[in-house]
Amino acid sequence: MINQQDRSDLVGIFRGGQTIILKPVYDLLHDISKVANAFSTAQRQAEALGVFTSDRELLECPDCGLLEDVASDGRLITYYKEDGVIEDTGLRFQEVDRVHFCCPSCKCIIELKDEETNHE
Repeated sequence: MINQQDRSDLVGIFRGGQTIILKPVYDLLHDISKVANAFSTAQRQAEALGVFTSDRELLECPDCGLLEDVASDGRLITYYKEDGVIEDTGLRFQEVDRVHFCCPSCKCIIELKDEETNHE
């Protein structure tokens, strides 16, 4: 039996005082890093294809009524609320910073709502 104090660089699952699985911490960190990099790459590829990655709320312009939606195939689309027809305009809100976006139609600046407090 390996005592955890003898190998502080190892992690494992312990049952009844015995180690069942051992793996060096640096191996776990390497594995986590590989998964994070793969996820980041997949997210960038999805965004390049126009897929909405759900990393922020969908936007709606309070001035002109242009709003974002997600099509059944996952693509981000925009249309005008008052038109009553969901047909992609091809317009995309431009990120000004992490919480502000510019409407491509009327140039209104939209602030994302704070998800924790639900306030702007």
